[in-house]
Amino acid sequence: MCAGYRPWLEETDPRRIVYLGSGRPMPVPNVGRMFAHEMKNIEEVLVPEFKRWAPLGTYKIKKGYRGYPERIDMDNGSVIYLRAYKQDTEVQEGTKGHWVSFDEPPRMIFSSRRAGD
Repeated sequence: MCAGYRPWLEETDPRRIVYLGSGRPMPVPNVGRMFAHEMKNIEEVLVPEFKRWAPLGTYKIKKGYRGYPERIDMDNGSVIYLRAYKQDTEVQEGTKGHWVSFDEPPRMIFSSRRAGD
């Protein structure tokens, strides 16, 4: 989503371009958030899966002060924030972005995230 298209699909595939809920194409650069149960899950599940799908050499993963990945900066200017569900729901409502991805979302976080859009 951060690239505005799905690089693993053929250029002629109609699903290749990513669209917003409004029907407009995803802007590039854009801001997204990926959520997991806790930071350990981000490091062990989300980041390896991201690396599996993202073109090599198009991103830099930045770690926070605790040593866990907290942000992915894409070469195209897009930013992906990596977050844990254990954050307060008020934090989720205050964030803005173009897209969000959940790894088995708790209902409370999903509802708060939608309210922030």
